[in-house]
Amino acid sequence: DFKSDVKELETIMQNFGLCKKILIVSDKVVTKFLEDSAVEAKIEESNTAHNFFSNQVYGHDMLKIIDRKIRQEQNEIDYIKKTISGI
Repeated sequence: DFKSDVKELETIMQNFGLCKKILIVSDKVVTKFLEDSAVEAKIEESNTAHNFFSNQVYGHDMLKIIDRKIRQEQNEIDYIKKTISGI
């Protein structure tokens, strides 16, 4: 939570290695989410990815899938959190 002190976020953003790790983990989570068969089915059902993201991505079932994909990267996320707390 950086709402109270944006300067902390700036310090993180200046750390190229850390930003790269954050982007890699984010990419993995999003890719795994989009490759999930339940998500693919919902996108097809919505006719377009735009409709899916504007109307259905925040549904209970989709949020459960996102949470599951995030937990699959928990080791990397924990490493990032430790790195941030040490900055």
